[in-house]
Amino acid sequence: MAEIKNIVMPKWGMTMTEGEFVEWSVSEGDTIAEGDKIAEAASDKAEGEVESPVSGTVRRLIAESGETYPVGALIGVVAGPEVSDTEIDAHIKAFEDAFVPEG
Repeated sequence: MAEIKNIVMPKWGMTMTEGEFVEWSVSEGDTIAEGDKIAEAASDKAEGEVESPVSGTVRRLIAESGETYPVGALIGVVAGPEVSDTEIDAHIKAFEDAFVPEG
């Protein structure tokens, strides 16, 4: 099975449990590298850039501007062109079904 990589809401401090998603700096179909600035987010104590933890092609942008997400929530998916949309949909559903927020 082809590899599907997750982008999750980062944690920027010991007490951060959720963050507001501000905006994406990339679009679906863009090629990104680990460490690239891909989005902006904010917590009650900090606002900053979200860096990609992985390299590859952005296949799905899940987070929406102005919405609040728990730390570790799936906000985007990176995968190669050999991965079908059906596989990505199943991956997202499995992640969300199994996800338990911190705290």
